[in-house]
Amino acid sequence: MRINVMIPIGGSIGIGIFFGTLFLLHSKYISKVTTTKYKPRMSDEVAQAMANKIIKEAQEHRKNRQEEE
Repeated sequence: MRINVMIPIGGSIGIGIFFGTLFLLHSKYISKVTTTKYKPRMSDEVAQAMANKIIKEAQEHRKNRQEEE
């Protein structure tokens, strides 16, 4: 990074840290732009199937707890 001792070692380290910080800030905050705004939605049939499964499992759980007592 030093060019024929024209830049002191402290200056070259400072320049390296400066550009490294810019790179890290860019990669963390600026470059994370979402290209699509599509959010997949759950269909009504899938939601109903999941609800039925949860209800069935809750009923089985209650039945097993009553049998244990």
